[in-house]
Amino acid sequence: MSSAAAEFSPQPLRADFTHPSPNVVSAYSICSDAEHVIDPIQDHWPPEDETVKNKLIHIRILGHLLSQRPLLSDTAISKVANDIVSCRRGSGEADLERLNKLGKFYRDHLLRPFRRLKGRTPNVSSHPSPPPFELTKEDVHQIITETPRTYSHSRRLAMHRENFRCIVTRILDLDYAKTSGTYDAAVSTLEFCHIFPELTNNVETNPGKRDYSCNVWSVLKSFGYDHTVNDLATAEKIHSPENTMMMVHDLHDFFDRLDLWFEPIQNVPNHYRLLSIWILSPHGLSDGQEITFQSADPRIPLPKPEYLGIHAACCMVAHMSGASGLFNEIERDLEEDPDPITEAPAFARALHAQLDHLSLTVI
Repeated sequence: MSSAAAEFSPQPLRADFTHPSPNVVSAYSICSDAEHVIDPIQDHWPPEDETVKNKLIHIRILGHLLSQRPLLSDTAISKVANDIVSCRRGSGEADLERLNKLGKFYRDHLLRPFRRLKGRTPNVSSHPSPPPFELTKEDVHQIITETPRTYSHSRRLAMHRENFRCIVTRILDLDYAKTSGTYDAAVSTLEFCHIFPELTNNVETNPGKRDYSCNVWSVLKSFGYDHTVNDLATAEKIHSPENTMMMVHDLHDFFDRLDLWFEPIQNVPNHYRLLSIWILSPHGLSDGQEITFQSADPRIPLPKPEYLGIHAACCMVAHMSGASGLFNEIERDLEEDPDPITEAPAFARALHAQLDHLSLTVI
């Protein structure tokens, strides 16, 4: 694992937290106090008691969200702080349960939407990948101006913008290399990667999915990201160039698992610090390496730094709180098929994971 794996491993809230806003500092102290009530010793992770572990995760989600400045807006951090303070009403046990529920809400409607969970059935894209070919200026203009824009056309725009290469590694797309007769030292099949996932696809016929999507977008609106919601909250807009990029498979998988993220570097357009809990040396990359996104066509916008900043904050909070490990457990349970008679505990976990996943899954 990389140095980021240690830096962003599950960890208690800091004793030396500072913030310009007294209300945010007060909210952080509330979380820190709750953390010590739940687990006074905190001598190892994870705690053996499942209830204690989940409560710690939820409390730490709240606390670590408060430390995500400037990746999250001041409005977002202030909203989380106000939510935390509103949980404190004078009754210790009841206050703690309100904080636990609040943390779980943010786990399910802020962190989890970015985490693609796999079940027993492989996650096969419902969108076939068309053969890649170069777009003319007229093709690009037509696709940019068309409404609604299809998934296939959006993918072609991203591929054209990246010049048929992975946006991170610059590895050439395998299909394009075959079609064009262009051969580089390294080729790979490229995948269409979303920053904000396809939250609103096919929700019109599924009230449960529609309600879940509304909750996700409501959280973002309460964080002051109204323009983001307006830009992305339809099945067509979610595929916009600002929200998509082409990546090799393993980096795409790391990104969707919250194990790789791009930290925007302030005041340098389209410049990012690449962070991952996994070693990236097979691709000639290093943890903390700075990279610059470039567009081969100035008419096609690059991924939005704000979107990548929100994703980066959620990745770090997921790992520091322990929520990432919890998502991994849910995924393992989803993949299991235990016998209900001979493996009752495992069957119960798998059933709970399936029901929980069905209640929240939107893609």
